[in-house]
Amino acid sequence: MAARYEATPIPNLPGYALGEKLGAGSFGTVYKARLIPTSQSRPSSAACVRPNFFAIKCINRKTLTKTTQDLLINEIKLLKNIKHENIVEMY
Repeated sequence: MAARYEATPIPNLPGYALGEKLGAGSFGTVYKARLIPTSQSRPSSAACVRPNFFAIKCINRKTLTKTTQDLLINEIKLLKNIKHENIVEMY
């Protein structure tokens, strides 16, 4: 019997370096990532502090059914509205 969800391939995201796997769930795999500085990066000011690391969820769209796609869209909408010190902010 085949696995319900295939392994999510690690994408090449321009501007980000993906690191260790933080976890996996029904929709994909979450990786620790950091922003790669570029010559176009502006220095941070006190008013605009950027985080050093991000959590990036990589989703294998080939494995999504209509139902799981709808659930994922709902998850995204919910996470965009949650603001709590112990929950990673959705961008």
